[in-house]
Amino acid sequence: MKFKDYKPFEELKLRSDIFDQFELFYDTLIEENAKYNLTAITDKDEAIEKHFYDSIVLLKEFDLSNSNVMDIGSGGGFPAIPLAICCPSANFYLVESSAKKCKFLNLVKEKLNLKNVTVICGRVEENPANLRSFFDFCTSRAVTQLRILLELSIPYLKVNGELLAHKGINYQIEINDSKLSFENLNSKVVKEFEYNLENCKQTRYILDIKKLKETDKKYPRKYSQIVSNK
Repeated sequence: MKFKDYKPFEELKLRSDIFDQFELFYDTLIEENAKYNLTAITDKDEAIEKHFYDSIVLLKEFDLSNSNVMDIGSGGGFPAIPLAICCPSANFYLVESSAKKCKFLNLVKEKLNLKNVTVICGRVEENPANLRSFFDFCTSRAVTQLRILLELSIPYLKVNGELLAHKGINYQIEINDSKLSFENLNSKVVKEFEYNLENCKQTRYILDIKKLKETDKKYPRKYSQIVSNK
């Protein structure tokens, strides 16, 4: 299947050149996968749905135009690279702790000529101070538990900035487990966006979490402290 033949893309009214970029990104991902251990999903039809569509489906609900977006744990480039292709007026900062994966992300950036992408190689909680309260949006897909993700993201959002967190069917359990984190980080869930992957018959969710007030400067803490929740 070609990207343009995947019907759910029709609702997003994508430009034709976007599909060409998606094809090039997919080809690069497959070529480099063995070297960088990027994804277990290599079948094209499956990748189109579970990687590419799953990355950009949030554009049905959220307008990222002219915004600064931080993607946490970018790995093989999802959701940030497909979003950067679709939203050329937004600036994407891809934060990835693996040097090997950062090398791949920079390769993709160069190959696709993505001038709106910056790769930050390091741990997100060690981001430079000038990125604090800088971002309009933060994205994250299959990275970590919500309570941990909140502390890694909220300090870097502007007040009224939004964390868009991809989650599975057990998202409500994660929300319940994160009550203290929501309180400490002055944030709350304002929307739960449900969508379906039609071929694999999966229902997934994106949590829209808004930062309500400035974050105490003691956050984010060291990762070991975040994980232990002490």
